[in-house]
Amino acid sequence: MKKLQTLTTSTAIALASVGGTAFAQEAQATSVPADTAVNEPALVAKSQVKPLEKSEVPAPSTVKPALDAQKAVVKDAEAKIDTAKADVQEKEATVASTEKEVATATKTVKDAEVTASQATPAKIAEAKDAQAKNLEAQTH
Repeated sequence: MKKLQTLTTSTAIALASVGGTAFAQEAQATSVPADTAVNEPALVAKSQVKPLEKSEVPAPSTVKPALDAQKAVVKDAEAKIDTAKADVQEKEATVASTEKEVATATKTVKDAEVTASQATPAKIAEAKDAQAKNLEAQTH
């Protein structure tokens, strides 16, 4: 079993180094001189493997300015968020203050309605008489 594994691995390596075309050529009906060996150039085609293309890695001199620009954008966004939060807090305080003023005004209106409902013509006349007597007492 170990020999078979070694043989299979060796064959795979050999095929990879040749470009994997050796068996394909043998399977085709091409005329090959009978006196050539398998490893001779007549049967071994040029490798079809393209060289690895180097991926373009940006130079550190171009990365740092881009990174700095991103940091500036993030800092600007954070500043805008902080400003928006402050605006929200200010508006919430204004709403709370306004709600308090509305509650006070509503109470004042209710108190005035109670007072107005108690104001009968007889009570108004009584109050006027009391004011007149008080005024007369102060002047004499």
